[in-house]
Amino acid sequence: MMKAFLKGVSALSCAAFLGACSCSLQAQTLVNIANAPGVKYSYLDEKGNRTDGSVYKDKDCKLLSDGSSENSSAIASAYRAQKAKTVSVLFEFPARIHPASLEFEWMWGHNPKQWFDRAVISIGDNLNSLKTVASYNHIDRVKSNSVTIKVPLEKVEGSMVLVTFSQDAAADVYQFGIGDIRIMAPEGDLQAMKLASEKRPHLRVDREYPCNIFELGKDAKLRFHALAPLKGTFVLKANVYNYYGDLSDTAEISLPAIAASETEIPLSFKALEPGYYSVEAVLEWRGEDGGKAEDRLNTSIGMAKTFKRSAAEALEEGCRFGIQTNFGSPESFEACTVLGLQWFRALLCYGLFAEKNGQEDWTRLDTLISEYCVKRPGIGLFEIKTFPLSCYDSERYGKEPVKSWVTNTVPLKEPYQKFIREQIKRVPANQKYFEVWNEPWDGLKPEDFAKISVWTTEAIKQVRPNAVVGPNLGPGAYTSKAIDAGAFAGADMMTVHPYSDDFRSSPEAAGLRERIRGLHQLFKEKLGRDLPLYVTEIGWPTPPEGPFSGNSEKLQARYIVRSSLALYAEDVKAVMPYCLGQSEKDKNEKEHFFGFVRNDMTPKPVLLAYANMARMIDGSEFAGDVNLGKDVGAMLFKKKKKSFFGSSTIERILVLYTDNAEKSVLLRPGVSQLTVTDIMGREKTVDLKENRLSLRLSDDPIYISGFDGEIDKLIVSGVPQWSNVYKRGERKISGIKLPEKLNVESDLAVWKSASEIKVSAKEIKENDASAIVKAAWDEKYLYFFMDVTDDQPGINGHSGYDLWRGDAIEFFISSNPDVAVPGFLKQNDYQLLFSPFSSKGSPEAFFSDAIHRGQDISGIKYSVKQKDKGWIAEIAVPFKSLGIEKPSKSMRLGMEAALDDLDQKEARVQMSSNGRHDNAFNAAVWSVLILE
Repeated sequence: MMKAFLKGVSALSCAAFLGACSCSLQAQTLVNIANAPGVKYSYLDEKGNRTDGSVYKDKDCKLLSDGSSENSSAIASAYRAQKAKTVSVLFEFPARIHPASLEFEWMWGHNPKQWFDRAVISIGDNLNSLKTVASYNHIDRVKSNSVTIKVPLEKVEGSMVLVTFSQDAAADVYQFGIGDIRIMAPEGDLQAMKLASEKRPHLRVDREYPCNIFELGKDAKLRFHALAPLKGTFVLKANVYNYYGDLSDTAEISLPAIAASETEIPLSFKALEPGYYSVEAVLEWRGEDGGKAEDRLNTSIGMAKTFKRSAAEALEEGCRFGIQTNFGSPESFEACTVLGLQWFRALLCYGLFAEKNGQEDWTRLDTLISEYCVKRPGIGLFEIKTFPLSCYDSERYGKEPVKSWVTNTVPLKEPYQKFIREQIKRVPANQKYFEVWNEPWDGLKPEDFAKISVWTTEAIKQVRPNAVVGPNLGPGAYTSKAIDAGAFAGADMMTVHPYSDDFRSSPEAAGLRERIRGLHQLFKEKLGRDLPLYVTEIGWPTPPEGPFSGNSEKLQARYIVRSSLALYAEDVKAVMPYCLGQSEKDKNEKEHFFGFVRNDMTPKPVLLAYANMARMIDGSEFAGDVNLGKDVGAMLFKKKKKSFFGSSTIERILVLYTDNAEKSVLLRPGVSQLTVTDIMGREKTVDLKENRLSLRLSDDPIYISGFDGEIDKLIVSGVPQWSNVYKRGERKISGIKLPEKLNVESDLAVWKSASEIKVSAKEIKENDASAIVKAAWDEKYLYFFMDVTDDQPGINGHSGYDLWRGDAIEFFISSNPDVAVPGFLKQNDYQLLFSPFSSKGSPEAFFSDAIHRGQDISGIKYSVKQKDKGWIAEIAVPFKSLGIEKPSKSMRLGMEAALDDLDQKEARVQMSSNGRHDNAFNAAVWSVLILE
């Protein structure tokens, strides 16, 4: 793994810290701390003393502490027909807070009078030191159902907040509770309160702009912040690890006794080489009261050569790499631009448009343009997608738009084109790249999309004649039909999303280069001309849990680099992987972990690896593939390099890697010295002896430069072959004649000649659990026959959608496999669950996927016969239940089967006909079933 790149452990310098502490509270997300754990509530009487609240019919202060203003106790609240005109509510916090505002919710506002007329806010550390910091006076209030009153605060802090409400007249219906009073403060205050109650320290670190990316050759400076619950001393230790897990730097600093407040501790990391680094820090605290505790944090930084160039300069220098902006921000895009990744793909559509008081509001669109194209040197490729209600064709689709109407209907031509023209006028003149729609195969017929494509292209070029416009397509059969329907009239290019079908397979196993070449061949055959391709999405997610948890951040980095190299080799004009940021809301959800930048805006390894790849090959010419043996990637690039005197030379860069393996290769390059650069950009010079360079390759690409023209002789034609390429299966089934009433025993002779599909697993003995499945069809039904071997048959104590937890079989059927979307089940995709056994004591069959769950398949038929070691069954699925009115020969369906087996004292197991465990949520991997 090229660990020799390390020059040894470098020294870490720590800025000396002496003197008073710094209470540095940077802008943080505001949260409501009024009902946080540890907060105490009470009422104050007229003399300012705590009271139990009997006068408000809330003796135990439950109204304040239960977090609700709408339950039964709230009805007997402070202002329900009471004579008291003033009520004071005291909040006591376990630590000092820094509130930014108070918010009061005016509930049940069916009356011009609200539940209070005036509010006075005081803050301090004890009852004797409370100071008034803000007030609110009700002057005039219109009728409303719910109004939030916000009272801003400026630079205040304390551990107590007193709010005194006054009302001019008794109200009959109003009440208030803790749910109506919000104290908005930084998230750090919430953490500080928790620490104070637990008596432990807190460590945080500031993110350096942008996204902890530091210029190579300069110190990486991080500002840590320590917070202690009580007075004491700190020891801060920090270790810095590179991409390979090697220790690159370490430091330790002790601080004298300080107050129990936030203290800034700046650290500088020196002599770090290019690449990604993780930083592990621990804060140890020793309290004056003898207590001791610690807090830990992890963050990440990136060291790289940075760029400062305009969009025009980037294009002139051959920039081809960028990012899809989802979940991103101006700061994270700034990190991309300084790394030389200046292309971006952004939504230019109805989502950035609104209407206020009947007037068009383009504020969001104008903000996007300003942040990405004006303030920053972005090269935009804008996605034109959807339209407002004014463009909806109600005569064709009905008066009320159906769900997702904006993506799955053809708009009215003239209003739609007017809307598009207005959008394009707002895009700066130097931005000229536009794509039509996003994955239309997921909802639009090819003929309908062709109209949208042509209309959009026309409207764009009416405003921007030099625009480069093309549809977003990809799946071969759908793209072919779209071409036939005229979708490419006026088109200059096409955009694609060449994900691997399972979001786990490598670019090589997914046949990425072959797929790109196949599209170019399709253009030539159908259009009589070739078209440039732009990739506006591709990626590998890294969720920590769930079915994709095996995708490590290193896997993401190496696959993005290798896919980008492959796409460059196939002359893709720009690559914008998915995506810039990530939400991280659900640890099981792949859609929340595609990002190059984490939710806290720190970099992932992929960002640095991707930027290094772009720096190495941007502006080069792909010379060809070099033959270094089976299952070795070897791509040769040539780049012109200008000397100080203006002359140019050719630099040859050979990129080498394997796919999920390690291999040794021997090169005889005919030169005495070469430079080897690893995936993160660390370089070393290698002196060759006896014209030999021996390398141990891994799935992390390395870049070798310094070759002369002799290396060109090793270039071969065609795309290198990889032995682990995943290919979607293909099966053929014949027509069959079965009686109207099924009987699996008497029908065995009819099934005898049908081709078999085996369902088994290597790790499970076939006499324990396995199945032979057969399929056939007629004009009404899709039939399945199954012969199941099970040494303990009939174990299933479940019913309904939980049948899969016991002995059962699942069929995955697609009525249109050519529009399957990787990683999803869509409207065309069905999961049929069947078991002869259930807690009800009878067979059950139904659709169990989330889309069709509960859909009527009353016409389904089945027959079951149990045998000594298993069971046999046949099932007839009505084609109409699959959305198919009339099947025909040569029709293509998708189909896989999975067997669920539960034995006594053993865990449930599942085996599938394609050996995969992602069939239930990924129709793109199902085999194609062809009717004969």
